[in-house]
Amino acid sequence: MLSVERLFAILFLMATGAISTPNEDLVALEAAVDECFDLPLSCISPDERSERLVALHRIEAKVDALLATATEAARANSLSATSGQRNTANHLASITNVDPAAVRSDERLGKWLRDFPAVAEAFQRGEVTSAHVEKMRLADDARFHHVMMRDEELLLNSLRTCHFRDLDQVFSEWLLGADPDGQLPKEDTPKTYLDIKPLPGGFSKISGILDPLQTQVLENSTEPEMTKLRKEEQANDSRRTVGNRRLTALLRLVARGAAREDGTFPIPLINLSVSQKVAENTIARLAEPSIEPVAINRHDPDARCDRIDGTPIHPMYALAAMAIGQFRRTVYDARGKPIETSVRSRTFPNWMKDILSITTNGHCANPVCDAPFHWLHADHITPHSHSEDTSIANGQMLCEPENLWKGDDPSRARFERPIAETAGPDEIEPEDPQDIIEMTELAKERVRRLRD
Repeated sequence: MLSVERLFAILFLMATGAISTPNEDLVALEAAVDECFDLPLSCISPDERSERLVALHRIEAKVDALLATATEAARANSLSATSGQRNTANHLASITNVDPAAVRSDERLGKWLRDFPAVAEAFQRGEVTSAHVEKMRLADDARFHHVMMRDEELLLNSLRTCHFRDLDQVFSEWLLGADPDGQLPKEDTPKTYLDIKPLPGGFSKISGILDPLQTQVLENSTEPEMTKLRKEEQANDSRRTVGNRRLTALLRLVARGAAREDGTFPIPLINLSVSQKVAENTIARLAEPSIEPVAINRHDPDARCDRIDGTPIHPMYALAAMAIGQFRRTVYDARGKPIETSVRSRTFPNWMKDILSITTNGHCANPVCDAPFHWLHADHITPHSHSEDTSIANGQMLCEPENLWKGDDPSRARFERPIAETAGPDEIEPEDPQDIIEMTELAKERVRRLRD
């Protein structure tokens, strides 16, 4: 039966270099961890369980330290170049499906630890956890980085001895002493913000802090709109909660502020991609409710119901938009690719950017990139300087870092996203040449209308 002590022994051998064969240490460590699962916890006393849990947390800290150091070393040695990726995070995500943000976090921590050897050693011994070290790193600043290096032992002692909840106070007091000339923001400076956190199903949670003046502006702006909503509810014999009424009032004000003088909008406030079959099925359910599941698949042209950024939503939420919105027809081939439409312009028009966004489900064309939707740019796969071709076939959505990394090199950033097939290769009927001609004419007519 494997004991936790063996895990520590393996980690010690790894640290001292006694295991010299490349990756032999990791193979032994992984096997040791696997064996740890075989110990029935019911067979040991409560005190032994407590010791085991403490030891496992110490091991976790050591492994985290090892991972941060190794990730930073991989970055310094340009490991990503071996797979043609832009950075280490994308390299690992392309192999292991890991969260790129977690890899970047390890990389930042490993790079920061180079300036704090005492903290790094304590981290490697399991005396402090990654959460403790990360809290110290976040308290660092370029203006007084040298002061933190000077006070490293003092702060490390706090990491070892203070309760985790008290560390914020420790670092706040240290910052006041590290910046006696008052260069840091004043404590009474309002730290206001608005955060929109995405939730499953396309929902979002809004949170934030307003200063007293911003609070008064919000209250005085929404109250008249809330009064209008109350009158509408009375006339329609309906009722909202106060919170829902306040949110609806705020959204009305936002939409009104985004409108042009003639009442139109520079960009759609709601931009959805809904297949005809999903729309028909949703409308049919209004007349005849069904317990059958709703088939939504963003990779299937006949089963799409999502926002332009790729977030899937329930068709019932799209129903209201379909009732008042404008429709744009996009033709797909049997493989789910949008119809080809070419223009000679240097930049992609907005409608073509929308099609490219729909094609990649609102994500960067690099399947392992986790950049947010608002970072995306329409990019020429083969650079415009090489082909002068601005078309759907030569277009893809890249985030700004990927786009800048690609530059004018056509060999970079050519990515293929897997597309779920709705039929086997033998079941797909060959396209009628006349259909192709008609679709091309439709696309050309669309271009003519846009130019006029």
